Amino acid sequence: MRGKLVTTRISCLEDIDSTAWNALVASCPDATCFQTYEWISSWWKIFGRNKTLYLQAVLSDDLLVAVAPLFLDSGRLRFIGEDHCDYNIFIWHASEPSVVEWLLDSILENEEIDVIQLYEIPEQSVLAKTLLNRQDPRLKRLDSTPCPRLVNSKETVMRALNKKSIKRSRNRLARQGKVTIDHFSDYEDIKPYLSTFFRHHIERWSTTEYPSLFLESDNKAFYEELARSGFPVIFSILKVNDKHAAAHFGMLSTRYLLWYKPAFDPQLAAYSPGEILLSELIKYVSANGLAGLDFTRGDEAFKLRFCSEIRNNVNYRYYHSTPYMQNFLDFLKNIIKRALHVR
Repeated sequence: MRGKLVTTRISCLEDIDSTAWNALVASCPDATCFQTYEWISSWWKIFGRNKTLYLQAVLSDDLLVAVAPLFLDSGRLRFIGEDHCDYNIFIWHASEPSVVEWLLDSILENEEIDVIQLYEIPEQSVLAKTLLNRQDPRLKRLDSTPCPRLVNSKETVMRALNKKSIKRSRNRLARQGKVTIDHFSDYEDIKPYLSTFFRHHIERWSTTEYPSLFLESDNKAFYEELARSGFPVIFSILKVNDKHAAAHFGMLSTRYLLWYKPAFDPQLAAYSPGEILLSELIKYVSANGLAGLDFTRGDEAFKLRFCSEIRNNVNYRYYHSTPYMQNFLDFLKNIIKRALHVR
C-alpha cells in the first residue's frame, strides 16, 4: 500500500472514520481490543474532559496507515486509557511495520511536550523493539510489568480445574443451593446486573487500603459505555439459587478472554465464589476454543497459581528537558538518601 507517506496530527476523534480505524486495528499484528475504536471512543467520552486529544497519524494517499492514540494532560503525553488499559501500542498496517519508528520520531521531536509516558507496551510488539533499539539518554526505561496468562491446552486446563481448592470451594457453595453460570455479551442482558456488580466491588474493597474504583461515578459510566458501545464484552454472572454471588467484566481480544474486573458478594467470601468464577471462565475458554485466559497486568498470587506462562509489558518515559539536568537531580537525590541512611 506504499504511496507517499504523510504525518499529520488529528485533534478530533470524529475526524477518523470508525470503520477505517478498526480496519487498521484488524490489520495490525500487535493490536488488542484496547486499540479498537469502541474502546478509544468510550474512554475519551468519559475521561477526555479538560484533556487535549493527540492522535499522531500517518496517511498514504488519504488512507490511514498508522496512528498513535495519545492525549496531552498538563504537559504530559500519555496513551489514551492509560490507567484502564493493559496493552498499549502504536497501531500500524501489517504491510508497514517500519512506519512505527517514523511515527515515534515525529512524536519525540515535538519540543512543546515536557514529558512523554509510554507505559504498558507488550515487550514483543514492534513499538517495544523500536524503543529498545533507540539510543537517547533522555529516554528512560522503567520497571517492567508481568502479564501472566493461561494458554489453552488440554493439560493446562485440566491442571487448573483439578486444583483441590476449587473442588472444596465448589462443594461448600453447592451446599448453599443451586450454582449456575451465565455469560452475556449484549448490553441489554448485562445492564440489569451492573449496579449489583458495582456494589459488590465497593463492599469487597471497603475494608482494605485499596478503595474500589467504582466509588467514582466516571468509572461506572465507563464500564456502562463499553458494554453499550459494541465493544466485545463478556460479562459472566455466577448465581446461587438465582442470587448474584459473583461476576466478571471481561472482554475478548486476539482470541483470548481477558481477565479484567471481578467482583463477588463479600457475605459469601468463606465459599470462595471468586475462585469458582475463575474456574468457570477457564471452562468457557476451553468450550469455545479460545486461545486462553489472559490475566493481564499484575502478578497477584492467584494469577501465578493458574497461569502457564508470563510475558511482560515495558514502560518508558521521555524527558524533553536536558538529560544533564535530570541526571544532576538524580545525583542529588542519591546523595540525600545516603546522608539520611548514615544518620
